[in-house]
Amino acid sequence: MNGVMIGLIAYFVVVIGISYFSRKCRPMEDQGDYIVGKGFGSVVTGFAAASTLASGYAFIGLVALGYHMGFLALYQAILAPFFDFLCWRFLSHKVKTLSVKHKSMTAVDLLASLRGDPTNMIRILSGLTVAIFMFAYLGSNIIAAGKAAVALKIDYNMAIFASSLFVMFYVVYGGVTAAYWAEAFQGFLMVLMCILMPAAAIVHLGGFGGFITKLHQIDPLLVSWTGGKLGWPLFAALWLWLGVALGFLGQPQGLQKFVAIESTDKIPGAALIAISFNTIRQYFPLILGLCCRVIFPAIGDAEMSTPTFIYTFFPNFLGGLMLAAVFAAIMSTNSSLLLQGTAEITVNVMRKGFLRNIEKNEKFYKRVSQVCTAVFGLVALVLAMLKIDSVFSLNQLAWAGLAASFAPSLILAVYWKKTTHQAILTGIVMGTLSTFVWYHGGKPLFNLHQGTASFLITTFVVILTSLATYRKDCQSDKSASQ
Repeated sequence: MNGVMIGLIAYFVVVIGISYFSRKCRPMEDQGDYIVGKGFGSVVTGFAAASTLASGYAFIGLVALGYHMGFLALYQAILAPFFDFLCWRFLSHKVKTLSVKHKSMTAVDLLASLRGDPTNMIRILSGLTVAIFMFAYLGSNIIAAGKAAVALKIDYNMAIFASSLFVMFYVVYGGVTAAYWAEAFQGFLMVLMCILMPAAAIVHLGGFGGFITKLHQIDPLLVSWTGGKLGWPLFAALWLWLGVALGFLGQPQGLQKFVAIESTDKIPGAALIAISFNTIRQYFPLILGLCCRVIFPAIGDAEMSTPTFIYTFFPNFLGGLMLAAVFAAIMSTNSSLLLQGTAEITVNVMRKGFLRNIEKNEKFYKRVSQVCTAVFGLVALVLAMLKIDSVFSLNQLAWAGLAASFAPSLILAVYWKKTTHQAILTGIVMGTLSTFVWYHGGKPLFNLHQGTASFLITTFVVILTSLATYRKDCQSDKSASQ
């Protein structure tokens, strides 16, 4: 057994240990314990929040982006942490405070509670919407795991099957507590390897000056902040980065961390950790992609850059830890996606939706949640085995769809009293449809990113619908009170 495999095995053993002890320390008594937990501190929440949003995109898709686009891709690294900051600054306290007030188990549950949901359609449609995009998101991560394993000469299908079952096991066994504590450990590992890998690559290339010189020799446009793009092409590229950045405002699996944190007093510390981590994981993988462009100029599939780099230069225990960081990025996100998809289906679609008038005990809903997690994971696994699209494409579709469907409605509902339940429902539908329509046939309409377009379209529609229905809502409320 080589050093790389030993490093990977060590990582899996640690995660299993975390799952086991978390279950012992915080037993799961009901559905709330499985989905929300009993409250988490700043460190666990901060690392869990950041690692949740990292995904396989950080080490696979983002590296490939840097490989192809050069300095132009760094605009994402500038915008993304800024919007992450806005999310923590303006939504975290509100979501936590309001979720306690309304006894909400998820961020989407809160959205339905803020303006009422008389027909339960907000909960039902939002749950189904989350499920659709979560499948795509999970699929992209599972594909990323397969690509990482290929560098180890491990069969693709065997790798994605084994890694998926591993995540499903520790999530079903330990619930949200196991997932969050594992994510905290995985986040710490990712930070270290995010820094170490590009640093090692730059040293190999003769320092930063030599690195830039070699990039310029390959293609001067790689070190250009415009990438040789002017006018509409440059605008389209910046539009893409804006779409990615806007996504930080509305990821249900990210917003869930605000619901699960112990108290608002823990938010500043968690925010500092999460934003710092997010900044690191934006810049350093892009730099690694640029380094791989020099080291492996004819690699073929740029999404193989990271595992190829690791296996080429670190065929030992340290290489195993680096690959473990790749799997950590994948698994930390997958655990949150599994739990979030489970929560939206079992809480919003079932418990507070179709089964709202049927009395069931907490043990029943906890078991249903565990079964749903397993089913959810298996369906996503099938999607990944079909190899429908690249890690980057699937990730961006899911990222854009989740943000456009929920962020405009949530932000407006929290800060604008005229937001109505009709507008929220319309926003969920419009965000979902506009994302798919804009991204038709795998090519963005007008070469503009679906995330930005769908977010702005949905915001506009929610505002218009609110203005059209607010007076009616007020009259209904007035009549009901008389």
